[in-house]
Amino acid sequence: VIVTNKQTKEMLICGFIRDLTEEKEIITSHHDLERSTKLNDAIIDASFDAMFLIDDHGIIEKTNKAAVTLFGYNSKEELQGRNIHCICGALYAPHHDRYLEQYRLTRKSHIMGSKREVSARRKDGTEFPCQLGLNVVENNDGTGTMRMVGFVRDLTTEKRAMELAVEAS
Repeated sequence: VIVTNKQTKEMLICGFIRDLTEEKEIITSHHDLERSTKLNDAIIDASFDAMFLIDDHGIIEKTNKAAVTLFGYNSKEELQGRNIHCICGALYAPHHDRYLEQYRLTRKSHIMGSKREVSARRKDGTEFPCQLGLNVVENNDGTGTMRMVGFVRDLTTEKRAMELAVEAS
């Protein structure tokens, strides 16, 4: 309200209008992204196999409930931010960072895009046989950075069943 004459109490009302279309679109887009992220997280957590997403230096960025359970951790957050060699078996852990560096430099590996049997290490230090499936996830952001996703399946039960079958025969 702007008073133009104090004696006659004449006044003008001044208003401002602002177009909120862009802000509303941003908010809607943000909500859509949140829903999509929650759905993706739920899908990853629904996997029966342990899953790890690591950066090209071996740092765990994302994991799932199956990984927390299989490796004996208390939460995803306890694993995230750690180097992936914390779950590698004793035979592989000391060399893992060097393997990653070599892959970063050459983009050549005999294990990417395949499955192999390796040993893995739980939080308590015990090791177990597992099947590791490993793939590269390239970023399309022009930075040339990559991530790797690994899926781990515990083979302890299968190995024990084979041992019992051999013993029985």
